[in-house]
Amino acid sequence: MRKMMRRPLAGLIGLALLAGAPALAQDPTPLQPTEILHGRFTQERILTGIATPLKSEGSFVLAPEHGLIWRVETPFAVTTVMTGNGIAQFNGETEMVNLSAAQAPVLAHLYQVLGGALTGDIARLEERFDVAKSTSGNDWQLALTPREAATADATQIEAIIIRGSRYIDRIEIAKASGDEDRLIFHDQTIVSEAIDPKDAELLDRAGAK
Repeated sequence: MRKMMRRPLAGLIGLALLAGAPALAQDPTPLQPTEILHGRFTQERILTGIATPLKSEGSFVLAPEHGLIWRVETPFAVTTVMTGNGIAQFNGETEMVNLSAAQAPVLAHLYQVLGGALTGDIARLEERFDVAKSTSGNDWQLALTPREAATADATQIEAIIIRGSRYIDRIEIAKASGDEDRLIFHDQTIVSEAIDPKDAELLDRAGAK
């Protein structure tokens, strides 16, 4: 159960950073509290000692006032949900994992660290990370490195590179272990409407034990 959980988690780290979309040339523009971002992703995990990257594909829903739903469709179907209350994982209707923030303090710390990115708040990110910004025309890049050892120890993140134009297009995450995650995002849309009731129910279940 724990092994299955680790794979979608890397995607969640990236997805939490996605809320900077849409973006202009200088900085990501925050996703508004009433807006919901939908899209699809392709993820590659490069693991030390394994020659071939592990690939997965799926879709996501990101709602700043509720949380984040990360649905892996291939090579296996699993849905991971993350909110301020905790994290849950489902295989179809079957709940496989459900941990409160108190039960999983490392995940709670990660959620706090990435909370600024979840709302597109670069100033909040700068409280935990050194953020180097660069632009080229309408394309931009953010390079994040943990400012404190505690942040790096808790998240196992050494560096994050975020690239985008109108939306965030790509995220690269380097881990202390030497592993890497590459996430490519596409078919992104923003809607200003109430969250789907089924999605809201999933988000409410995360950490509700």
